[in-house]
Amino acid sequence: MHIISTSVFSVLAVIATTAISGANAAGCSFVNDATTNLIKSYDKFSASPTTKPSGQSVIGYGHLCKKKGCTDVPYKFPLTEVNAEVILMQDMQEATTCLDSNIASNAKLNANQW
Repeated sequence: MHIISTSVFSVLAVIATTAISGANAAGCSFVNDATTNLIKSYDKFSASPTTKPSGQSVIGYGHLCKKKGCTDVPYKFPLTEVNAEVILMQDMQEATTCLDSNIASNAKLNANQW
């Protein structure tokens, strides 16, 4: 399996985060590499859409497709790991935006808590 370097992965994270919505109010615009790697360890890479027992389609690193056959994914299949990582960054940005808007601005969180 091809492993992307931490520096390249960090650049992808910044690009994906900036492209989506910029920095969040509390400055937590993306998660650290340890969190990303933890997610990737649970959601193994899939280059083509797969169907979960629930009937939902997923691709990449656990991206839940909105349309049948993952036609909402803007990349061709088989998906590359680089494109899957960009999708993962976008998915995490949605989650961090939600968390950021619901966590008090005076909360002190370290990189592993965020």
